[in-house]
Amino acid sequence: MTVIRAGDRISLMKVLVYLPPSLGASLLSLPCLKSWQANFPEAEIHLLLSPSLEGLFSAILPDYHLIPVSEVKDITRLRRTANQLKKMNVDFGLLLDNSFTSALLFYLAM
Repeated sequence: MTVIRAGDRISLMKVLVYLPPSLGASLLSLPCLKSWQANFPEAEIHLLLSPSLEGLFSAILPDYHLIPVSEVKDITRLRRTANQLKKMNVDFGLLLDNSFTSALLFYLAM
């Protein structure tokens, strides 16, 4: 297990963050995202979010890379999405959603 501390140099690290699909829960994740950006300013942060939240988050967090993903309802779509994420070569995944589907998606993608 790798321990990451504030102040560590993470110049080329790609971080993938799974945001909750609801507006309220996603907005409550903003302090976490801002803290991550403040502590690791050189990390490349990608947000996996609902397509309905893309416009709002592109205005609120212009420095982040947004990846809109529709709700995964079947195993075929889950595998396809995981394969696309795997191609990104993400170094670190952060789940801000409490769901089995999001955990399984990250497990398959990492």
